[in-house]
Amino acid sequence: YRLIVSVAGVVLVSIVCLAFYDDLLGILMRPINEAVATYQARNPGAVVQMTTEGVTGAFTLYFRVGFTAGLVLSCPVWLYQLWAYIAPALMKTEKKVALGFLGAAIPLFLFGVAVGYLVTPKGFAAMLQFNQPDVVNLNELNRFLDFEVRLLLVFGIAFLLPVVLISLNLMGVVTGEQLGKFRAPA
Repeated sequence: YRLIVSVAGVVLVSIVCLAFYDDLLGILMRPINEAVATYQARNPGAVVQMTTEGVTGAFTLYFRVGFTAGLVLSCPVWLYQLWAYIAPALMKTEKKVALGFLGAAIPLFLFGVAVGYLVTPKGFAAMLQFNQPDVVNLNELNRFLDFEVRLLLVFGIAFLLPVVLISLNLMGVVTGEQLGKFRAPA
């Protein structure tokens, strides 16, 4: 039941997001567009083009953008369903720790994604600098979207690491001393 509600939430929000495809694509394209502008300012005459591959490339991109936005925007639904599935198996003290974890994890994850979103244009611009000025750089949009989403997830997960370690410590799974053994000597 919880899985069906989660999937239904993602699907419904994704369908609504398809109505805002142009705006969502603009949001997802902002980092690469800024990087291209920076690259072209440093290398006048350089050409960078975004492409779709094959007959179904644009069609696939349309649904990927909608699904990606739907997955992110429906996170309260599926996170609650995950919590409701796990909560009956937890003891009272574990529930408090888990609620604290969720309370801190969601904003930290979103903050990490936001930081990644703001930083990626600089990284993309640095990667474009490896191109020769007389070579046209073609970027397939579906592959770019995959790369961007993975990069943003890495930033979000990196911001979650302290919360995960504190939660594991509070639950008694790992201690500060155990973690200290893995720290590099100064």
